[in-house]
Amino acid sequence: MTNNHAWEATLQHLQLIVAKRDKLEHAQREAEDQLIHALARDFNARRIGWAELNRVYTTLRGQGKQPGFLPGFTGKRWAAVLPNIQAVRARAAEAEEAKRQLPEVWLGTFPYSDPDLPPFGICVVYVLYDASGKPCYVGSTKAFANRMKAHARDGKRWSTWHAYKCRDRGHAYEVEGRFLDQFKPYLNKRATP
Repeated sequence: MTNNHAWEATLQHLQLIVAKRDKLEHAQREAEDQLIHALARDFNARRIGWAELNRVYTTLRGQGKQPGFLPGFTGKRWAAVLPNIQAVRARAAEAEEAKRQLPEVWLGTFPYSDPDLPPFGICVVYVLYDASGKPCYVGSTKAFANRMKAHARDGKRWSTWHAYKCRDRGHAYEVEGRFLDQFKPYLNKRATP
């Protein structure tokens, strides 16, 4: 004679939950592996950089408490196809620091499509070069993009440009004077003595 106890149904229910959890953990591991391999492809093709790797690793690893990610993600699967996480963190920090520091020199072409123009408010001295590479104009500004538009409206034509970061307006005037003396650009109008 079988003795059916109420707890036997609960035990079966728990077994079903464990089986479902195992399936979900397996599916999650497979998805993480797909993610890691896709990251490796994009990183090796230089479509993503160190900062993105660091962000994804931090999200996957979490603190073992983040809902939705496997607790105890050790990174062994990561290390099989991607750089060591300490190197990733160090390079991501270097990349972030480099982003905070403006370049000393910006380079571009005309018409410019470069997104990396000197930002508004940064003092620069710029040199415009004609198609033969000869300096044709030297100027200084804190609004580079606006100045280039004004030059184009005024009919100045150039092929490439360099913009040099300066500490302040005084430094910019000093550098501009040196460049004017050095390059003697033919589009600059000089006051006659």
